[in-house]
Parts: sequence; structure tokens; C-alpha cells
Amino acid sequence: MRKLQVKTPQGWQYVFCRHMPDGKVQTCYDKRKALPDQAFRAAEDLGWAQKTWPQQEFRLAENLED
Repeated sequence: MRKLQVKTPQGWQYVFCRHMPDGKVQTCYDKRKALPDQAFRAAEDLGWAQKTWPQQEFRLAENLED
């Protein structure tokens, strides 16, 4: 499954959720907890992130070994 990532000064990090109360991208290190939670939503989540935070770079990372 592809997972949503955002480019940070520390490198690529997984995006954790869609509901950010402070309006910032919330990241996590555990790819199992990253968006999307279902494979068919990957493109939808990427489009949402790019529209919500156009100043940041996002990508879908291919599933890596757990």
C-alpha cells in the first residue's frame, strides 16, 4: 500500500491524520499509522494534502517491508 509522506527539513515523514486542530501537518514515524488507512484512498489523500498545504511537498511512498 502507498502511504502519504511530507518533505520536512529532517527528510520525508509519514502523515498521520487529516484532522489537524492547529492547521499543521501532523507526522508520525510508524508507517502503519500513516494515511491512507485504505488503499483506494491514496490518491484522494494526496490531492487533499496538496490542496490544504500547497507550500509543502507531498508524495505517496510505496509500501516498504514492515
